[in-house]
Amino acid sequence: MDRTLFLVFGLFCYSLGIIFSRIILPKILTSKTLRLLLSYCLDFFKANSDRVLIFTAVLIIASFTIFAIEFLLPKKFIQTADLIQILIFLATFFTLFYSVLIKDNPTKYRDRPILDIEFKENEKDNYHSTIMNIAAQYIQNNTSYVIQEFVPTYYIRLKIWNRGKVTLENVEVVVEKTKTKVPLQRPFLPLNLHWAFGEAGSERVIRIPQETFRTLDLFEVPEPQKISDYADKLLPLNPLDGTRYREFSKGFRTCSIKPNTFSDIYPNGEYEFYLSIFADNISPKFAKVSIKYNGIWTSDENKMRTQNLKVKLMKSSNNKEEIFDEV
Repeated sequence: MDRTLFLVFGLFCYSLGIIFSRIILPKILTSKTLRLLLSYCLDFFKANSDRVLIFTAVLIIASFTIFAIEFLLPKKFIQTADLIQILIFLATFFTLFYSVLIKDNPTKYRDRPILDIEFKENEKDNYHSTIMNIAAQYIQNNTSYVIQEFVPTYYIRLKIWNRGKVTLENVEVVVEKTKTKVPLQRPFLPLNLHWAFGEAGSERVIRIPQETFRTLDLFEVPEPQKISDYADKLLPLNPLDGTRYREFSKGFRTCSIKPNTFSDIYPNGEYEFYLSIFADNISPKFAKVSIKYNGIWTSDENKMRTQNLKVKLMKSSNNKEEIFDEV
């Protein structure tokens, strides 16, 4: 029994030496007064209380394990020499566990970002009616002109949450695939979506602090007649932009860059969009969103969401195969 207590105490001292020697010892050697040393130790404990408590808990568990082995098992199953070997094994195991897996941050398995996606069609933040200010430029007689229009538009937006305790770094969302009952009219391109309220709608990558969300623009659905009238004005002066708005009047677009192939524009119909959400410090998350738009536009939001423009977050998962299985 005396040997057991001695080995437990030795393990405790040895482990404390591993944890604190590199941090505390230099301070001890350079401290000029005991008061400064005590003050430093107190501040260190306050700043690292989680680590100290976790390591103490590991030692307690190890101690209980040792006593259980010695007192619960019949003597014939374990000899003193065997017990010493078990103690050495436990000492080595817990030392390696702490040094290799936990290292200097035992809270990293608890304090981490947690990515989540939310869409509630009845909330203004997700299903939003506003006035879109559009403008196109053309040049005539070496003079630049701008044709401007204000168009009633619905924005469909997702909330991207960080429900963890560490900031999500460099978050971006990509439309990776699209599924529809009829063939797409133009080539599909994977496109980055932009975050709402960014500068000129161009912000593709952001940080999301802990326990907060950021709003992601997903679909843009304008009043068809207004966009068609605007395209008629623009076509003789700026054919490329005029053609873009003519196509836009036939459906909706994803809130991404505007490629010359018009790959961001989709005619009225039923679609499933497959999204991938990436960040630097967490594994990707994947989601499937369905949209059904019959081309009938009204300012009555309730009628739009229940009859004309139906959007649903079908499912999300950390397993890509679970979301992309049917594509």
